[in-house]
Amino acid sequence: MRRIVPAFLAGCAAAFLPIASARAAETPPGFVEKVVCDGLVQPTSIAFVRPSLFLVATKSGDVFAVKNGRVRPAPVLSLEPSTGLERGLNGIALEPGFRTSGYLYVDYTVRHDPPFNRLSRFHLARAGIGPEEILVEGMPSHSGVHNGGCIRFAPDGSLFFTAGDGGSIFATNPQDLSNLAGKILRVNPDGSIPPDNPFAGQLGVREEIWAYGFRNPWRLAIDPATGRVLANDVGSNRYEEVNAVLAGRNHGWPQSEGPVGWGSSVVPIHSYPHDGADSAVTGAAFCRGGAYPAEYEGAYFFSDFNRGWIDRLTFDAAGEVASLERFATGIPLPVDLAMSPAGELHCVSFEPGRVVRYRYTGTGDRPPVPSAVVEPDTGRAPLDVILDLSASVDPDGDAIDFDVDFGDGTTLSTRSLVLAHRYETAGVFTVRVTASDGRGGVGFASVAVDTTHEPPRPFITLPTANSTYAAGNTILFSGFAYDPDDGSLPDSALSWDMIFHHADHTHPFLGPIAGVRSGSFVVPTGGETSTNVYYEVRLTARDSRGARRSTSVYVWPRLTVFFLLSEPSGMTLNVDGQNAVTPFEVLSVLGFGHDLDAPSPQAGPGGGPLRFSSWNDSPQRARRVYAGEMPVSYTAIFVP
Repeated sequence: MRRIVPAFLAGCAAAFLPIASARAAETPPGFVEKVVCDGLVQPTSIAFVRPSLFLVATKSGDVFAVKNGRVRPAPVLSLEPSTGLERGLNGIALEPGFRTSGYLYVDYTVRHDPPFNRLSRFHLARAGIGPEEILVEGMPSHSGVHNGGCIRFAPDGSLFFTAGDGGSIFATNPQDLSNLAGKILRVNPDGSIPPDNPFAGQLGVREEIWAYGFRNPWRLAIDPATGRVLANDVGSNRYEEVNAVLAGRNHGWPQSEGPVGWGSSVVPIHSYPHDGADSAVTGAAFCRGGAYPAEYEGAYFFSDFNRGWIDRLTFDAAGEVASLERFATGIPLPVDLAMSPAGELHCVSFEPGRVVRYRYTGTGDRPPVPSAVVEPDTGRAPLDVILDLSASVDPDGDAIDFDVDFGDGTTLSTRSLVLAHRYETAGVFTVRVTASDGRGGVGFASVAVDTTHEPPRPFITLPTANSTYAAGNTILFSGFAYDPDDGSLPDSALSWDMIFHHADHTHPFLGPIAGVRSGSFVVPTGGETSTNVYYEVRLTARDSRGARRSTSVYVWPRLTVFFLLSEPSGMTLNVDGQNAVTPFEVLSVLGFGHDLDAPSPQAGPGGGPLRFSSWNDSPQRARRVYAGEMPVSYTAIFVP
């Protein structure tokens, strides 16, 4: 009997967080990556006012203005969305002519039972923020994943936005025109229905629908020159898609995924297989503005959250894909792409929370980009530290020479990437690193080291280390912190993050939760089906000087199995979107819900057609079962 271990069901803000890398991106000759702002907490979306001023949204519900690389401390807008798993403030957009109209559009998850996603707008003015105007709501978020949430304006002034299937039990909603799930939607800026929408005026359907049959269309882009709409659809276990979105067309989910369509559905203009790698197609942007070489004009940039790259598609005169090129690699967790009014590509990284710009400087020498990390960066002198330069990169592949000034009178020149140093006296020192490529290119980095005091010491009392869970369990957390200088720290000094680990990446689950010593969360019974998962409970303490230290405990899943059989044996069954031939065994987290289906009709072992009759314990062909302590067999019965 074969075993099936359900694969990754990527769903951005998608479903996805690989371990972030601090290494600068590799870019084509002539392009330089520059961090234009950092220090953000889980940013999700960006919208430009002008080249030097943009707004950036965070998952927790804040929208910040960033001017000339400086993040203004007070948010422009603060919402209180539901933020479990992939929920939150997932998309923002500014109405064309924003500097006159003042309208900011947001797509976020409403705190409700069950939560749902909403499209609203707010009027921003010097006198203050106007009341929320709800335009469209009811886009589902049943299980916390597949929320969509992208907002883009078309050249004709209409507004496109995306809705995922909500992670619904059987994922049939994308084919149902009576609801908004799994759709690309289009309205006027005030939320009314454009008369040329493909289903406008039809009874029994949602008139907002522009196209349907999507799983999690996390980001789309509209070509400002042609009005062409391309949408990225985060795949299940096989393919990621880039789709040309046309009025009234069916894009096939859940019946099809990738290059092979279903019935009258349209296939994506580009798709790429997972090939065993976690994948989630995210950011989308058309290249317009003339700041890049001519071959880039009209190209389409798209990113992959898990793989950490940006690719570029070009098109022929008929709009078909002419070429696919890798534009940048080594990007930590890209969630959104945008072209500035100056025609330069910007990328939002979810963690570390930052925005980077890609500028074309010509084909001459590009300067190195040093990275300096000191560990520990706080402690009482004498303090031994390690300076890590290993994430430094030269865009042209040149060898890098480092000049290091530790700030205490010690300097050295080296090509070593890891350096040890001892600070003998108390003080606050700035480590300055100058990187040279030997051809005139120079880059700079700096980092502070404080040797005047010890950092705080957080302690987690619940959950206990290496405890276990089943899906549906309530996990309690509690802790405290002590600082050698401040003594016991108050609740206001504490912050919690619950992080869901899958394979070699993480998903944002809950937090940050600030100002409490204890609380609880419930483990979902749906969503990620893999058993290679666990939860991290992280407590961060901050002392009166601003020094931080974190500690974590890990909670591991309890596993079980169940069996899928058929009469006759050798039939194809579907579990969580994957087909397998009976008999087979499903490995599962205890208490987790799995979606079963028995495709019908299908050829039997002898070649003749058979249809589904019933399960051994249920007449429903499509059903959800929950993995219990004791192994159970589910048998699908087929008849001629």
